[in-house]
Amino acid sequence: MSSDEAHPLARFFRALHFSNTKVTKEDGGADNPLTAIRKMCRGLDRVCVFKLDIDSPVLEGKLLDAFLSSRSLTEVVDEFYVEKHIRTGAMKMHGMGTDRRFSPGVNDLSNWYKTVTNARKKGLRMHFWP
Repeated sequence: MSSDEAHPLARFFRALHFSNTKVTKEDGGADNPLTAIRKMCRGLDRVCVFKLDIDSPVLEGKLLDAFLSSRSLTEVVDEFYVEKHIRTGAMKMHGMGTDRRFSPGVNDLSNWYKTVTNARKKGLRMHFWP
């Protein structure tokens, strides 16, 4: 047995995938995280955790909408973490949430809670911040 195999977390480290690369919204594109989920999160023997945090409110919103509207994707993701850029006093205090990408009615906290509540009612274990 190699020294890597002797480590108690060796199997975990082989299964962990981290992508720190550019992201696109192109359906089926190699740099679209939803494409990776379709390829890697198959079978009942896998645990799939998806964290969407790319610090681009427009792109994150498009990927979030595509993810939440695809039952085949939401069914294979066991835990979903997403950062939502919203208009709040706390975000403004840190210089975020003040530009034109933050649309009233789309990026407000009450609309965000509705999105999360609906996803959870459908069975998606969705976690978010702020």
